[in-house]
Amino acid sequence: KNIFMKKIGIVILLFFASLCSAQFVVQNTPSTEVFESISVPSNSVAWACGYRGALIRTTNGGMNWAMASGNIPAARYMFDIWAIDSLIAVVVASNASPDNAYIYKTTNGGVNWTQTFFQTGGFINAVSFINSTTGFAMGDPVGGRWSLFRTTDAGSTWDSTGLRLIAVGAETGFDNSLFYEGTNIWFGTHSGKIYRSTNAGSNWTSSQTTIAGVSQIYFNDVLGTGFAGGEYIFGSKLSKTNDGTVWVDGEDIEETNIRGFCGIKNTSTFWMGHEKNIYASTNNGNKWNLVFTLPTGFNTNLRSSRSGSYPRTIYGCTSNGKIVVGNTNTVGIKILSSKIPDNFELSQNYPNPFNPTTKINFKVQEKSFVSLKVFDVNGKEISKLVNEIINAGSYSVEFNSFSLSSGTYYYRMVSDRFVETKKMILIK
Repeated sequence: KNIFMKKIGIVILLFFASLCSAQFVVQNTPSTEVFESISVPSNSVAWACGYRGALIRTTNGGMNWAMASGNIPAARYMFDIWAIDSLIAVVVASNASPDNAYIYKTTNGGVNWTQTFFQTGGFINAVSFINSTTGFAMGDPVGGRWSLFRTTDAGSTWDSTGLRLIAVGAETGFDNSLFYEGTNIWFGTHSGKIYRSTNAGSNWTSSQTTIAGVSQIYFNDVLGTGFAGGEYIFGSKLSKTNDGTVWVDGEDIEETNIRGFCGIKNTSTFWMGHEKNIYASTNNGNKWNLVFTLPTGFNTNLRSSRSGSYPRTIYGCTSNGKIVVGNTNTVGIKILSSKIPDNFELSQNYPNPFNPTTKINFKVQEKSFVSLKVFDVNGKEISKLVNEIINAGSYSVEFNSFSLSSGTYYYRMVSDRFVETKKMILIK
């Protein structure tokens, strides 16, 4: 099996945003390779890995990214990474050919890596930890048995004892398609099947979805709402569960592959990355709002920080070596009233002048496609705040300028029967 046929990971790295930012921003990194996975132990610390030895790290919230691949051979393709903190991380990898599987661990911020696992044939697709010492790795079947391994020493050794799961037919796994919390483990397959264990891997059940291939699984609460997403070929590419067992079709936003989920634990707020767009939902996925569109490349993974003050930082990785960063304040437009206004209206932003954030209120008289964008004095588009069909009502959206310089900016609202532009002043 050729790595380029199996790993169709298209990634987009979500990069630096200040902790009070409500917008996503894209930043360059030392690599232009495809990134496959990102891990975010805290607001300021994130690691990302990808093709041909691409492995980077930030310790200052994305202001700077540095190569952290150390002595890992440049030929390695890395499919998933789990960072325990700023110094300790575990990454799973393979060759382009032959298909051998590796796991590496660093304890010094990526300066040096120790190979802690090797398997002839197959891939290790994903790795996840529930604390600083206990982790789980999932890989493609070898000899008819899924490659499942557990560590209790922070990735220094791996053991498959008691983790027997027989594969059905020619099914294989996906990068990043592993979710592990408490004693619950889920992982997805190319056949659209989701395997689940409630006792840390000793026993397994399976559920079939209508997704062509399940490459992403995420829960804010393992006893509540969860989402699975993946390859869009025909039919659904988003599944939803309310109990972790039965999966039903979710709301399809667009006909592209889903490349990541994250959220705020124990809330109804989620983020979902498609190939080019990022959406947010504050009601368990009953409605998704577009909050960001990538200028270049494609999303591959999306994760929020596991610790730190709120708002938590959201990072994503891309197909062209970029990082996209926002935070958990990024939830799209907020409805102020569902009462039908007398007309369309775009209000003056407040405060104005502002630094760094300002709110923009607007009214929609009837269900319409609404676009609300920010431009600089030269007419260059700076931010797309709203770009969707909206029901009649009054709304508010926040604009954050932390990456911009002082000056005059314009925001413009366009709908089916309304166009208006207003000026705002940024003073830093």
